[in-house]
Amino acid sequence: MDCSLNGMCSLTGVCRCEQPWSGPTCGELTFRPATRPAAAYGFSPNVTSWGGSPVAAGGQWHLFVSEIAGKGCGLTKWESHSRVAHATAPSVMGPYKKQDVALAVEAHNPHVLAFQGEYLLFHIGSAASTHPIENCTARTSEGNFVQTAVTSSVGALIHRSHSLNGPWVPAATTMPGPCVNPAPWALANGSLAVVCSGADLHNRTWHLLVSDAAGLTGKWTSRPIFPGVSPPTVRPHKFWEDPVLFMDARNHWHILAHCYVPHYDASNDYVSGHLFSQDGLSWNESAVEPYRHSVMFTGDVVQNFSTLERPKLVVDASSRLTHLFNGVSPRWPCAPCGGCTSCKVTPGTDWTYTLVRELLYS
Repeated sequence: MDCSLNGMCSLTGVCRCEQPWSGPTCGELTFRPATRPAAAYGFSPNVTSWGGSPVAAGGQWHLFVSEIAGKGCGLTKWESHSRVAHATAPSVMGPYKKQDVALAVEAHNPHVLAFQGEYLLFHIGSAASTHPIENCTARTSEGNFVQTAVTSSVGALIHRSHSLNGPWVPAATTMPGPCVNPAPWALANGSLAVVCSGADLHNRTWHLLVSDAAGLTGKWTSRPIFPGVSPPTVRPHKFWEDPVLFMDARNHWHILAHCYVPHYDASNDYVSGHLFSQDGLSWNESAVEPYRHSVMFTGDVVQNFSTLERPKLVVDASSRLTHLFNGVSPRWPCAPCGGCTSCKVTPGTDWTYTLVRELLYS
């Protein structure tokens, strides 16, 4: 436990970490320097995107990515203009080429996994909005982007398909809600586990939902596992969101997440967090962040991002983490935004894209 379930404690009290984890408590991820821009989606051709879920099948890679529809629209429109694009690439590193729209507006934060002979696409939003798609390059006389009232669903929805090329149809399920930003994982016993964060800012408690062998339509258990906010002893006060759930080769449970502090600058802000558990029932919070604002590229070039959110992982057949995908905002420095996490939705600087990095094994 002193080694974050990512290594073993030696007789001298030193953690011997399992790659790609490192650090005194095996709580930090190590990355291979990336070739710039390491953009999986949204960099070129330029379109605002915000993270994606990778799946390998048929000799190629598929990415289901949140993109913002409408001409010139940025992430400020995510609640009304977000849709799930389906893109492919011959390599996990991309770049990915758009093939089609898997789910129409408003659908956001997709996570796709194979389960019981088909593919499930978890997301938030109804994917059935009647909100008109706008031309966001139109400006008011004050020079600001035109803003419209938006609504979004706080519950998770699921679509299913026998092919990653679709069509995707709504899936019947007895999974309890509310469930924001669902993080599913197929368990070895044939059941399904889903981590759900709280419904709103006033109810951040995370729950672990586990189905029986019937899967989506079976009987589910639900238990709270994490308050969604770090204890008051952690300063600045840390808020958690965007979980991604996985199990390691020793059947330990792990969650990576985005962490943030409203209205703080880079030196006081958070970017990521790690929770770990031996049994999925009792969870522990790592004292260190798995990754920070800086990204190392080849040639010893470092680029800082105001925020890296919506983490999604590639986990191979040996339960090794191999790649991390994030929605990123390249705005830096971030102080003019009023807080690092605010840059992504600051009009005029709300273009974001989806970054992919390879984890390091020697």
